[in-house]
This record gives sequence, structure tokens and C-alpha cells, in this order.
Amino acid sequence: NERAREFYWKAIELDPAFSRAYAGLAMTYALAYQLGWDDDAALSRAVEFAATAEQMNPDMPDAHWVLGFVETQRRRHAEAIGHLQRAIRLNPSYADAYALMGGISTYTGQPAEGVSMLRTAFALNPDAGSLYFLLLGRALYFVDEPEQARVTLEQALARNAQSVEKPTVSMPASK
Repeated sequence: NERAREFYWKAIELDPAFSRAYAGLAMTYALAYQLGWDDDAALSRAVEFAATAEQMNPDMPDAHWVLGFVETQRRRHAEAIGHLQRAIRLNPSYADAYALMGGISTYTGQPAEGVSMLRTAFALNPDAGSLYFLLLGRALYFVDEPEQARVTLEQALARNAQSVEKPTVSMPASK
């Protein structure tokens, strides 16, 4: 994460108007907060850099996605969804926006909606990484599909055995 930050700062040094570098920088701070590597100050920096990216290029879907991610960390889900919907309006094939909205839907008590959005994300990005599988597995568990959830969560773990979000509870055994 620190190395990525160095590269984003170098990109900004070379081109102070490079909005995508500000979006990436925002992600490094938001992830540091999410993973417990940093405190609320990191989240404040993430907000600042994400807003800068959006102000510099309001038509860049990535800026709205990172704002959605940052707002998710702030537990401001309605605002996060608004940004993610804007990202999708700008790029209807933005799989990561669907995936994050699916995760938010599950966390806010709408797992069936989450499953639908995550399946859309998979259709748009069939080579998705472990996070898509993790989010879909959680949503499936909460819509009472434990066997499908177990298989999906095993796929998440197979794709990232070192995940910092390893399940802390075991899934029911298959019949």
C-alpha cells in the first residue's frame, strides 16, 4: 500500500491534473483505514483525494467508484450507492460498481438485491477475483442458500488463501 502511494504521488508530481492518480491515492488511504492499518485521519485523507479526483474529472467512472468505496467506509451507504449509480451511468459495464453495490445491499439487509448485483458483476467480469466470490458467498448465505454459499466462499479462499477476511465461522456441511 505504501509503495502504491509512492507511485501515485510520483504520477501527481509529473501531472498534477491526473485525476486517476488522486482516485488511486484515495484508495490507498481508504484501504489502510478499512484494514485497520491506519486511523480516522486516513479516512479523512481518502475523502479529500476522492473528492479531488471527482472535481478534476466528474465524468470519470473511477472517481465515483472510489467515492462510493470511501463513503462505504464512512458507513454512509446511501451516498455510496449514489456514487456507484453515477459510475454505472457513465460506464454501464462497470463490474466493480455492481459488485460494491451488491456488497452494500447485503450489509444493509437486502441480500437478494446483493445476489442480483453480484451476478451482474460476474457476467460483466467473468475473471473476477476473490472479493467478488466473498461478497456473493455472503449474500447467498443470507438468502438461505448455504450450500451455494459454501461453494462460492471456497472459491474465494482458493483465489486468495491469504485473505485478510477469512471466514471466522464455518459454513454448514453439505448434505
